[in-house]
Amino acid sequence: MNEVFRKFSHMSAAVLGSSWAFIIALVIIIVWAITGPIFHFSDTWQLVINTGTTIVTFLMVFPKASLHSWIREGCEERAGRREG
Repeated sequence: MNEVFRKFSHMSAAVLGSSWAFIIALVIIIVWAITGPIFHFSDTWQLVINTGTTIVTFLMVFPKASLHSWIREGCEERAGRREG
């Protein structure tokens, strides 16, 4: 299970760290902002972006933590080889 999650972490980091992911996120925010006047800047309109960003942030914490752990382990391993 750990190996599957590690592979998922690497894949998601590559995809979500790309310029395309940034452009898509930017377009979503621009579309959301443009629709503000249409929905009279209502609570529901604000709730849409707040909920979306919260969900994305929550889901990205775990792959990021896994990837960070993998990088740290690799650095510690390389540092140990240099000292020994």
